[in-house]
Amino acid sequence: MKRLYVFISDLLTAKGNKRNLIDSCFENGAYGIRFFLCHIGGRGKNLQPFKRVGWYEHPEVPGVKFPVYDLRIPNPTYYRRLKRIIKFIKANDGLILCSLHDFCSLKGNKTVKYYHPFVCSVQAFETSGGVWGEQMKRWHARYFREIIEFLNAQGVKYEFEGMSEYDAKDWDDATMIDWHKWAIDELVKLGISKCNIVASAMRNYSQIASQAGYYSIHGIVRPNNLGDFDYKPHPQLIISGDGGTDGEGTPDAKGRKGVSLPHSKQIAHRINHMNYAGYEYMDRGLWNPDNDNANLDNFDPSILAAMAKIFSKA
Repeated sequence: MKRLYVFISDLLTAKGNKRNLIDSCFENGAYGIRFFLCHIGGRGKNLQPFKRVGWYEHPEVPGVKFPVYDLRIPNPTYYRRLKRIIKFIKANDGLILCSLHDFCSLKGNKTVKYYHPFVCSVQAFETSGGVWGEQMKRWHARYFREIIEFLNAQGVKYEFEGMSEYDAKDWDDATMIDWHKWAIDELVKLGISKCNIVASAMRNYSQIASQAGYYSIHGIVRPNNLGDFDYKPHPQLIISGDGGTDGEGTPDAKGRKGVSLPHSKQIAHRINHMNYAGYEYMDRGLWNPDNDNANLDNFDPSILAAMAKIFSKA
């Protein structure tokens, strides 16, 4: 069976009818829904798994107050919201692909990175080595464990992505490859099978492809985004539209376009032909006219349905 995911980064805080969106995804052939558990954009800036205990002004961004979190204290509001999402997904016998860290939003000079709970936390301020350093690993491991225990208690089917696009800038690839391997090993220690872990990248997928059960290449919204690749079967490869901006689909508020219906069909046929694992569909139109917050009522299931029909013939 081909895996057809729908990616909505800010599902927890998105506007619109969540139940209708989730029902529509599974009615039109989705295998699962992927979203960020620690989303740091738009309305998600202040909804994190941890309790906010204060405010912080970063010297690089004078005049802006960023929330400070305590990684020891869960946020009840967050978990109530997550439980509600899970309820709708379970009603469809669906699966969630949980992205534990929204690493792609930490790129470059974006001030949004200071909303990340592991960047601005009591624990980060008390340790050295940075958010991905050795001293912070105990807190990452605790977060993994708490999420796993919560998901198990809900009885929902799930998979994990350790971080979205491990190869974002600001940190060298070697550091992040090592951290990525540690995170996957930690998930395995906590009882998660590698078959239920996806590794994702924008550039250097080959560096982490063997670390998890599946690996995902981001930014694929037209057939030529894959270039010549190597034209060999890759049964563990999930092609993803996450991060793709040069498609011909409905644009977001910044004019970035995802996959179009004609291109989605071409990509689906290639996935079948090359025995790739599946595709991750991102509808850019959800973020129009508000680029910071998705409006789930804008969702167009036609591309999802068309790809599901083609995958059913694999």
